[in-house]
Amino acid sequence: MDGKTRYTVRYDTLDYADKTVSELDYHYDLKETEAGVFHRLYRHSVPAIFHPEAPGGDLSDLAPGDHTAEVVARDAAGNTSLARFPFRVEAPPPPAAKPPEAEEPAVRRVTGLAAVSFREDTLIVDTTRETGVAPDAAAAVFHTHNGDAGDAWIDGGLVLAEVPAGFSGVAEVAWRAGGGMYRWSGEIDRARNGGRIRSADGRAEARVAPSSLFKEFPVMVGRGEAPAAPGLTPVSPLYTFNRPWEPIRRKLRVSIGGGGKGAGIYLYDRGTWWHLAQGTSTAATHFGSYALMRDTAPPVIGEARVETLRGRPVPVVDYVETGSGIPEGGVALTLDSRRVLAELMPVVGRVRYIPETPLAPGTHELTLTLTDRAGLSASKSFSLTIP
Repeated sequence: MDGKTRYTVRYDTLDYADKTVSELDYHYDLKETEAGVFHRLYRHSVPAIFHPEAPGGDLSDLAPGDHTAEVVARDAAGNTSLARFPFRVEAPPPPAAKPPEAEEPAVRRVTGLAAVSFREDTLIVDTTRETGVAPDAAAAVFHTHNGDAGDAWIDGGLVLAEVPAGFSGVAEVAWRAGGGMYRWSGEIDRARNGGRIRSADGRAEARVAPSSLFKEFPVMVGRGEAPAAPGLTPVSPLYTFNRPWEPIRRKLRVSIGGGGKGAGIYLYDRGTWWHLAQGTSTAATHFGSYALMRDTAPPVIGEARVETLRGRPVPVVDYVETGSGIPEGGVALTLDSRRVLAELMPVVGRVRYIPETPLAPGTHELTLTLTDRAGLSASKSFSLTIP
């Protein structure tokens, strides 16, 4: 920036087998929203082995005005590419004026967790989400449960407020827009090494092991209705820990109480349920949305056929499993009353058997039994003819 090195990263020193460290480089949240694949040009929290120099990418000392930025990339063969572009620093906006006390009781709109997010330690409230109010917020203020008031800024339809260092508890953001007064309030927790984060009803908990986090950060837990899905029945509400792409060193322990027999804990991601474990507790790589679900439908076994693979006939059976999924040990295949080793292909919903020696021509009896993670089973027998 303006001829001064602000950040350097060396990928030939990065061990990609250590996936927790690589999270400090990739913008997984941007990839998740299909914005593209991006690398950070700043140090997220702690120096790592692939940050060989002191600069951390901090641009906070740049004066308002126009600057020139360069990004230089070199590959292992020494080829170099350079991108140069202008960069403008806007003067920081002043804090939004405090909303005046309303003569009438303020209109209260609980926007819910979907309207709230964090960027580092900044709380962001989308004032248009769920309220339908046009983005013309003119004044805002941030309060904590202990009476402290902080600065709040307005950026279009967003109200931003810095969460005080180490704060956890109830916070409120109030703003004036469209001739009315609006308020959002919620419980802010803080993820700490060796700490626990609980839902307001005490039923859901994320336990953070020591040395799991690269840094502490604020987080919120929301509770909503768990959507049903084919073969799955909700047993608990859907609990959302709203920092799903925060880099984490070690797995979390997520628990939800009150499951009952046959329930399992699932991750809900972009409209899809992912089975994590039977029971009420599981290890999780990140925060996210979790619920207890009960698998109510056994696998559905389709038809069998013979395909040719590398010049030899191969029995193949299709199946559909909409619930907890089939584990590796949930497949039992017999060929002519003899147990054989079957290959489970869950991505395409298929089971196949590749014999060591070609099957003899004629009719063969095939029986497939599938047992899902919830213990539900289905069996079906076939007669296959090998030409």
